[in-house]
Amino acid sequence: MSKYSSRRGSGVNDADSSADAVDQVRQWLAQRGKLPADATAPTDQSRTADQARPVASARPADAAAPGGSMAHPGEPAAVDQQASSAGAGDRSSQGSGAAGTHQPGRRPRRGRRTQKRVSAEETGPLFSSDSEAEEEARTIVLRQLTGQARTRAELEKKLADKEIPADTAKQVLDRFTDVGLINDSEFARSWVESRQQRRNLSRTALRQELRRKGVDPEIIGDAVGIVETDDEYVAALDLAQRKVRTMGGLVPETRKRRLVGALARRGFSSSIVYRVLDEVLDAEPE
Repeated sequence: MSKYSSRRGSGVNDADSSADAVDQVRQWLAQRGKLPADATAPTDQSRTADQARPVASARPADAAAPGGSMAHPGEPAAVDQQASSAGAGDRSSQGSGAAGTHQPGRRPRRGRRTQKRVSAEETGPLFSSDSEAEEEARTIVLRQLTGQARTRAELEKKLADKEIPADTAKQVLDRFTDVGLINDSEFARSWVESRQQRRNLSRTALRQELRRKGVDPEIIGDAVGIVETDDEYVAALDLAQRKVRTMGGLVPETRKRRLVGALARRGFSSSIVYRVLDEVLDAEPE
């Protein structure tokens, strides 16, 4: 028993030595009557199996480190556990990334670009003197009036867009009005005559257009008043005759519906619309 124990305590890992130790154990058991005598001599098959059987490690059981790693005898397993947990903490901190740092594999977040509008109070006045502002306003008004006539309201809006001071804009526009270069009444009359003849517009449509241009309501009434009912009928008839020429392949009901829509969009009254329809559709060949 002492010989077997000494061999077990030696921790020999050699396969042949392990087989000899097994044979001695069997002989020892046979001498004490705990094993049959014919079992003392191991066969080649058993010896081969014994040689192939791994020898148990002589290290104490508590030397196994958590996670499958082996610790040296006498070292506490907690050291490896603390090291592994510390390594996991480092990896997690590296994976998450510090705030404000770029992380590999992830596109950095970009904020929305906003353009700050600079006000006149921050940059200071655009003009160093009133005379400079007045000269700029005069240049703007002359440029606007070169191509076509414009109303005073349209010119006021243009000067405001160019940040001309209100007092300076009023002085310049008053001067242009006094010399006749700005005349809303003349503008309204010319507008009505041109749009009513070329565009075949009704009085209602003409009022809306002048209102959008900022003309005074009283001036609008005087300008539109020159259009008589017969003038509206002539304009509506001319429009309907031009439209019906493009509807040759349509059935009568479709032609009538489209003519009514075209005349109504120009602002003609229902009485003028049906009067024109009767004349245009009756004049078509069957």
